[in-house]
Amino acid sequence: MDKIGHFVIGMVVKANPDKPGYLTLIGGTDRMAVLPRVCADGAYRVHDRFYACIKSLAGEYPVLSQRSAHFFRRVSELLFRPLIAEGRIKVEAVGTVQEARFVKIAVSSPTGEDPIQLCLPYVREFSAYSRLQPCLIRYAPLLADFIKQSLVPAPLGEVRRVDVDCRAKEASVMVSEAFLGRFLGTKGLNVAVASRVTGYAIRLRKEE
Repeated sequence: MDKIGHFVIGMVVKANPDKPGYLTLIGGTDRMAVLPRVCADGAYRVHDRFYACIKSLAGEYPVLSQRSAHFFRRVSELLFRPLIAEGRIKVEAVGTVQEARFVKIAVSSPTGEDPIQLCLPYVREFSAYSRLQPCLIRYAPLLADFIKQSLVPAPLGEVRRVDVDCRAKEASVMVSEAFLGRFLGTKGLNVAVASRVTGYAIRLRKEE
């Protein structure tokens, strides 16, 4: 319980709309915690239950989050537990950004199977833990290939070139001009989440 990243079940006990967060009770304990509205996956009412991870222990109450990398990794590993136990799937990276209503989950298969097809039957249960939509992406050991894969659901066949600057942790991705909007996503969120899951600032540019 006293550890950042700990996975918990919470129940809302106070949900004043003029407050920046929800006061919650952590399931199985008598401890209170705060779920900031910016860390929640949507609006809650008193007595609503939810899953979250501990984000911080610095204040009076533990701070919870439903949008942290800890949380999405815990959920992913819970969903894919049978495949992970069999050594068929590995969760490589997860990521989202504040404004996004989806999270990207990068998976690989040590056995050489298609990790997306393996995970699809299990990812349907994601909604039991989060209101965000999961987007599975195929992890690639070569960084340029991983950055390209991170841009799904944009049409990857329209990627013309990927240049990576490892020192600056930036990548320049050239795409067909006609498909630039699909790579950006609504309000630029697709490329923003791709940047978060890869750890590289991705800059899109039109094919010359």
